[in-house]
Amino acid sequence: MPRAAEPGSGLVVSDDDPHPSRDRGAALAEAWGVTVEVVPGGGHLATRDGYGPGDHVATLVARHSGAVLKRRPPVLGSR
Repeated sequence: MPRAAEPGSGLVVSDDDPHPSRDRGAALAEAWGVTVEVVPGGGHLATRDGYGPGDHVATLVARHSGAVLKRRPPVLGSR
């Protein structure tokens, strides 16, 4: 786990994720001096669970930075 956060960053945790728990996420955010956002019922926030390149992350980026992420069309021959 990093000892510090990048400037302007925040932490996103789920209220039912054991890795890290909501309480551990809140403690890390406080120690790092960043905001924490809790995703209700998000489980473990991993790409395989539907988080990562998905719409939820785009919503978080837009909310916190005002930037709008747009999906690029896939490049032929890539996965």
